[in-house]
Amino acid sequence: MTTNLVVRLNNFSMWKVSTSKAKSTPKEFLSGDRQRYSLPEDMNVMHFEHTQFYYPGDMDFPLPPPKLFAYFNPIQVIKNI
Repeated sequence: MTTNLVVRLNNFSMWKVSTSKAKSTPKEFLSGDRQRYSLPEDMNVMHFEHTQFYYPGDMDFPLPPPKLFAYFNPIQVIKNI
């Protein structure tokens, strides 16, 4: 038997966070770049799959190792000083 975890991100943005008392406007740091590369709507920016194998009950038999699959489409890193 298997346990599966699938995570798909259609788009994402990460913003810089500051702990200083100076009030500044937030700046985007890392984001998916769907617009620049015109990705189709059914294609995700990130796709992860994790599969773990097991036997139910008390069986002592060798199992395949867990599998991890990750797929990344273009990601844009923005440098704002």
